[in-house]
Order: sequence, then C-alpha cells, then structure tokens
Amino acid sequence: MERSPRSLTSYTLGPLDQKYSWERLWELEQDFKREPYPDLKAQKFMATRLKLKEGQIGAWFIQRSLEQEMCPPLTRLQQSARGNTSSASHKALCCQPPSWKSRLIPINAPESSASCKHSC
Repeated sequence: MERSPRSLTSYTLGPLDQKYSWERLWELEQDFKREPYPDLKAQKFMATRLKLKEGQIGAWFIQRSLEQEMCPPLTRLQQSARGNTSSASHKALCCQPPSWKSRLIPINAPESSASCKHSC
C-alpha cells in the first residue's frame, strides 16, 4: 500500500503520522474556518463528535494555524480569491509591477509589465 506524499497533506497529518479521513479533514477545516483557536471545551466537543482524542484535535489545530501563519499573505489572498482575477486587490498585488521596479533604471528593453500568467 503506497503512502501519499507528505508535502501534499502536511497539516493533515497528526501525531505519529496518523492520517485522517476526508470527512474528518473536511469537518476540521470547517471548524478551523469558524474558530482557528478553539478553547478546551470546543476541542473536547470536536473530539467526541469526530471520535478522536482531544490531543489529536489540539495538535491538528496548532499545526494548521502554524501553516497558515507561515503562508505568505499573497498566497492567502490568492487562495481566498480562488480564481477571481478581476478584483482590484488582485490587480494591485499580482498584475502590477512591484513599486520598487518603477524606481530602477532599465538596462535592457522593458519587459511586459504583466507579472501573472493569466489574462486579467
């Protein structure tokens, strides 16, 4: 039986590389969206509902919140937009050259200013 690559599900693995079912992961993600830092009472309720140990719930939430904090803000913005490239914030962050680029003196012919790989 092949194991899935760790990089694809880094925050989904619990203590001792326990893999959670897709249903449990979905429930945990929904709970995380509602409350990223649940108190002990909420963790106990989730553990009972998902038939997991309280420590597993706590460890999953800690690991998931660390992953979110380590994720660059632009990546978080792109994940939340999910393909919405027409928004003003997308164009300001993705489709415009960085502000420092306009202060540089070009050596070669100017390149295309579109930095994203899609048409906005």
